[in-house]
Amino acid sequence: MVFNINNRRTLPAFAFIALLFMSASVWADTSLEQIKQQANTNPVETLSLIEQRLTLKTLPLSERLELMLIESQLYSQLGYLDKSQQSAVNGEQLASAHNNFRYEIEFKLMQAEALSQMSDWPNTKKAYTDILQQVEQSNHQDKTLLIALTKSKYGLSCYYNGENQLALDLLFDAFEKYQAIDTEMVPTVLANIALVYDATGDHHTALKYFFKSLEYYDTDKLELAASVTYYNIGYVSLKVDKFKQAETYLKKSEQIARKHNITQGIAFATSQLGTLAIKQDKFEQALIYLNEAYSIAIDLKNDRLVNRILVQLLQSHIKLGNIAKVRNLINQIIPDLNQSSDAYQVDVLKLVSKFHADQNHYEQAINHYQQLIALLEETIDKTNTEQIRDMQNQFSNQLREQENQILKQQNELQKLKISEQQNQTLIFILGSAALLIAAVFMTLFWRREKQVRHKFTQLALTDELTGVPNRRQIVKLAEAEFSRHQRTQVDVIYCIIDLDHFKNINDTYGHDIGDIVLKKFAQSVKRIIREHDSFGRVGGEEWLLVLPRLPDNELTSFFMRIREACAAMDIPEIKETITVSMGAAKPEEHDRLLESVLKRADKALYRAKENGRDQVVLI
Repeated sequence: MVFNINNRRTLPAFAFIALLFMSASVWADTSLEQIKQQANTNPVETLSLIEQRLTLKTLPLSERLELMLIESQLYSQLGYLDKSQQSAVNGEQLASAHNNFRYEIEFKLMQAEALSQMSDWPNTKKAYTDILQQVEQSNHQDKTLLIALTKSKYGLSCYYNGENQLALDLLFDAFEKYQAIDTEMVPTVLANIALVYDATGDHHTALKYFFKSLEYYDTDKLELAASVTYYNIGYVSLKVDKFKQAETYLKKSEQIARKHNITQGIAFATSQLGTLAIKQDKFEQALIYLNEAYSIAIDLKNDRLVNRILVQLLQSHIKLGNIAKVRNLINQIIPDLNQSSDAYQVDVLKLVSKFHADQNHYEQAINHYQQLIALLEETIDKTNTEQIRDMQNQFSNQLREQENQILKQQNELQKLKISEQQNQTLIFILGSAALLIAAVFMTLFWRREKQVRHKFTQLALTDELTGVPNRRQIVKLAEAEFSRHQRTQVDVIYCIIDLDHFKNINDTYGHDIGDIVLKKFAQSVKRIIREHDSFGRVGGEEWLLVLPRLPDNELTSFFMRIREACAAMDIPEIKETITVSMGAAKPEEHDRLLESVLKRADKALYRAKENGRDQVVLI
């Protein structure tokens, strides 16, 4: 799993074994600034230090609140969510009693973060929404900073719960605000943006943002924070088969974790080094890494990490032919399998069913194949994502191979002249499995045909070059939003976007490079827009963007994200920065047709170009 210092998809960043103690006189002589610096390099000693200082009755309120906040954050990082949450609750009560709005919000954010780590997404989302509304309605002097902080944490939680578009919206907003007021937070937000791109399958962009975040770190002073990014770079590098890069950064992360005795950091790094060894068919080496990671995960009672490591241990022992170890692992895993995630169940059932088939345990193999098929059908019903369609194809091929293997075993059994009754029983079981598998193939084939028909329908509405809605479809979507506005008076902004000096690009570099620019621009905007926004190509280098429920004061920041993404497009042949201009308009009371609004947006675009391009104008 991708690893983040503020909040984790499956588990917190670090854990520790024992606290180190110092004398009370040392605590008293340590300044708050020193404590903050120490928290970045040695969280274990820092926690012990904070606990001692908080016992001082003469401690000023501001310092007590700051120490309680650091304490909650460190407990979260170290994996002690109950302690983190309790510290945050105590801190919120103290801050509220003394009307300290900033600390009250920060402690509420820590509680929301704990809910996120506990996988309570509905309450997490409500908590962040309530906090954001409370901050936006306030007149506090740190309002902008608190909005940025809330959006960055909320965006990360959205990522952990699969709402990637909302996550990017929130994180890019936070990034823009932090750039203006607090550059120290910029690397964290950049790393979080990288996490979202990784989740969408854009691993190369994820690596780009991870490396960019490292540029902001003083890796000597913020060694632990940098180690998290090292881990993530290694983890994502594995996905794109950059094994040498993966090994380099995973070992960097492991070394820092061992240096500071951060056991959960060790577990993360060693488990992924085990994954790397498996990918390289070095199964003995994999077992060394995985056994250490497994032991730590058990001590930490981190079930999700334990499950992931168990699958890798099972795979390694099967490859090495350690039959007794495999059977022990199967007996350990199977009883509680249905309480685990679908992905984990699929991984286990694939390995176990194949193992039983290889060992001539046909009834057990068929039983697990049936479970796998049922789970696959259930998963298909739940979602229709590209990932699941790939899984269908993969499993279909695997199941077809297993069917052939079982039939081959049937022939061997006949040659061995097994008793007629046993033979007939076995043939019946195997035949039933083959029919079941065939039925699944037919189901998947029918669904695939349905998808193909849908695809052809979509082609008629999609721009062939860029894959976004074509003129016909985007105008249709814009008309629908205009009708909705007339019925409900919900705000909507229509934007016409034009790539600046695009003709010069075509003339200078050729139309092939121009096509690449168009495709990359479309991909960039698709990653930025929200789920309910619409974006399509009107023609040439001109695009239409429909933004319902976007406040006027957020249009500029929305355009800045597009501008930044455009400037970041990696096209080696083009040396200069590519810019865009955007004209925007909103429906007015006298508008009866969408065309009137689009004409004003076109005028606004013309004005943006007259004013020097690379900007947005709203009229």
